[in-house]
Amino acid sequence: LSSPQVPTAHGKANMAVYKEAGQAVCEVLADFAEKVEKRSVDEVAVDVTRAAKDLLESTPFADVLEEALAPGSHQADSAATLEMARESHAANRKGSKAQKERLERTSAGGDYDQEERMLMAAAVVVSRARRAVSDRLGFSCSGGVAPTKQLAKLGCGLHKPNQQTVVLPRHIDGLLQDLPLDRLQGLGGKEGKQLISRLGVTTAGELGALTPDDLVRAGAADEGSARIYIAMARGTYRDPVVHRMTYKSFAASKNFYREALDTDEAVDAWLKKFSEELWERVTKDREKHNRAPTNVTISVNRGGSSVSRTGPLSIGWGGSAGGG
Repeated sequence: LSSPQVPTAHGKANMAVYKEAGQAVCEVLADFAEKVEKRSVDEVAVDVTRAAKDLLESTPFADVLEEALAPGSHQADSAATLEMARESHAANRKGSKAQKERLERTSAGGDYDQEERMLMAAAVVVSRARRAVSDRLGFSCSGGVAPTKQLAKLGCGLHKPNQQTVVLPRHIDGLLQDLPLDRLQGLGGKEGKQLISRLGVTTAGELGALTPDDLVRAGAADEGSARIYIAMARGTYRDPVVHRMTYKSFAASKNFYREALDTDEAVDAWLKKFSEELWERVTKDREKHNRAPTNVTISVNRGGSSVSRTGPLSIGWGGSAGGG
């Protein structure tokens, strides 16, 4: 029996190989997008507006549509898509039994206005970018194409592996109607549970039928958060893609489930390991991006409570990256 082994360093899992692979993916995507926003090790948002516009200007729309509807590219109003949209965040993360590579061709959906033509052209660009990642790096990836970053992220998780979902404006209401509340960005934890307990809503459709004032009166959110939650539930929340191909901060951490840090020596030993890991990453980043951290934060979480302290950091270089 042979099982894969996660590489280790500094006494814990070594994520460097995954971080480097994620960076390589960003560099491939930059050949197709005017803005590339690295959001995590395995999540990237891209703005392909310019490339989609150029494609429409140079290619008959019938040909664009043919490629956009190729097997593996799905419309957000299909029965298969709506089935996946009804799954909870937890079920989706674990990998649903319904998640599979679907290779049937998606049918065209009538006439397309200019915005929808742009989105279908964007679907072609994203499909080509995903193919380039596979050809150059050997990685498969899924994608979402939509008018907003939030909806694109949602679409990306609906059909995996190695597929993409196109969310047109006409699809948004139906897609969100039965979407579990915890599938909305930021509502997978205590904030989402608070909305459910205070308001009795369980889906994006139910939340979108309310107003920000309803949330404030129920004590479910402050005014600013209430406006964002309602906009997300209605599919109108706009958070532009920010061109950022590198991390804003570096972090090293570990959960101690089996071995409690109950002595000063144990704490010092692990702080040394964290420092060594961060130093390796900072020095590599400096070689590539000529920057350095200017702040350091130490956080401790225990039994649901946390303590955090931040202070200035000078390591003798000029730079502006946040430290973690």
